[in-house]
This record gives sequence, structure tokens and C-alpha cells, in this order.
Amino acid sequence: MAEAASNRWSGSRPNGWEVLKRNRVAMISLAFLIVLVLAAVVLPFFLNDGIKQPTTDQFFRPGTTSADGTRYHMLGTDVNGNDLFYRLLTGAQVSLGVGLVAACLSLFIGTIYGMVSGYAGGRVDGVMMRGIDILLDHPNADPGRQPGQQPGTRTSGEGEIRTPERDKSLCRFSKPVRSTTLAPLQR
Repeated sequence: MAEAASNRWSGSRPNGWEVLKRNRVAMISLAFLIVLVLAAVVLPFFLNDGIKQPTTDQFFRPGTTSADGTRYHMLGTDVNGNDLFYRLLTGAQVSLGVGLVAACLSLFIGTIYGMVSGYAGGRVDGVMMRGIDILLDHPNADPGRQPGQQPGTRTSGEGEIRTPERDKSLCRFSKPVRSTTLAPLQR
């Protein structure tokens, strides 16, 4: 088994990008994500200014033009006369922004947490890392959940609704940073 693992790569061990390039599905997915991000960020600048404001074009079907012929609604309009394609792109921009801010914030907090844990060492390190271990070991620990309620759901007036899993990215960043901070201190 050890021989098979050691002979997996010929020559030097490849970096992450080389491994990604070998996976066709991953490359297709990466290209698709790049196209989506570019469309969300760049396309709104090239759209007609007429479709960016609400108009009297209510409930237009996809692919129709306004009565005066100045606005083409690729995905149609809603009850308020808003162009749905422009709203889709605006929503994509907001989602990408929120995801980017959340990832950067998690990276920042996890890095600081790991550096403090690694630098302090001793009991402080032990307590901080056990807290991270608890977060990692109990992904469904949710103080707002009622007894007997399914993990990942919330109760509302209409019954249980699904909620996304809690983000554990702080845990992903704090332990590697802790170990790199701790290594020079132990010499």
C-alpha cells in the first residue's frame, strides 16, 4: 500500500493547480464559475439604462420588447416592471460580495485566533483548541434548535423550514495558523 502511494506521482510532487488541471470535471466547473462571475460583474455595465429602472412594462414574457421598442427584456419583467435579467445579475453580485466578505472575515478571525493560540501556548492554547474541536465535532450543535427537531431546520409559523449548515471556516483557518505559529516558538 505504501509503495502505491509513493509511486502515484512521477517526478516531483505536483502543486494544487497541476492536480486540478488533470481533473476534467473540475476544469469545466472552474470555467463555468469564471463565466458566471464575469457575467455578474461585467454585464450590468453594458445593459441599456432603460431596463435598470422600474417601468410600466409589467408581466412581460421572456424575450419581449417594450411597447416603444427601447427595452428588450431577456427574462421578462415582474409585477413592478423590473427587468428580471438585471435583477438576476444584481442578486448574483450581492451573493458574490457576501461570500467574499464572509470568506475574508473568516480568514482574518481564524488567523488571529490561531496566532493567539499558538503564541500563548500552554493552557490558553489547550482551551482555545478544545473550543475549536468542539465546534468541529458537533456540527449540528445549535442552541436555537428545539428538542426532537431535525438538525438544520428552524420552526416558523408555517412549520419547519430548512436552514443552511453553520459555517465552520473559522475552524479551518485557526488550526493551521496555530501550528505554523507554534513551530518557531518550540525551537
